[in-house]
Amino acid sequence: MLNVYRKYYGWKIMLYILGVFFVTMAFTGFLMELLFDALGIVPDLAGGETATEQTYFELNYTFYLNLIAFALSGFLLYVYRRGLGAPGQYRDPVCGMRTDDSEPSATHDGETYYFCSQTCKETFEKDPDEFAHQHPEAGASQEHDHH
Repeated sequence: MLNVYRKYYGWKIMLYILGVFFVTMAFTGFLMELLFDALGIVPDLAGGETATEQTYFELNYTFYLNLIAFALSGFLLYVYRRGLGAPGQYRDPVCGMRTDDSEPSATHDGETYYFCSQTCKETFEKDPDEFAHQHPEAGASQEHDHH
């Protein structure tokens, strides 16, 4: 990331950003240490418990919170891949996003396709046969993989 900043903004700005990042991360680490100490959750390594005696896997609240987070992530991935709840009655054949008839459109083999952006429309127009197998109606069953 810093290399990108160096290429676009030069060494001076990149070093400034590096300094800001470093100070921010160091200060945040210091604040987290104070917060953990105030909450009493800093591990006591001098307490006599060795690493082999510590319990690393327990069925406690964090395990169940992780299960909930994992299930929620799976659900959100499913919703994202299917486009559920997104507005629009048409599906962009290039990226799969839902869109409506106010967006850019193109006709190929007598079928009108609607696009989420001008970029997707231009991609379609370069090789319409690659994307034309996608049904333009959003509710139609289809196999779709993002490109």
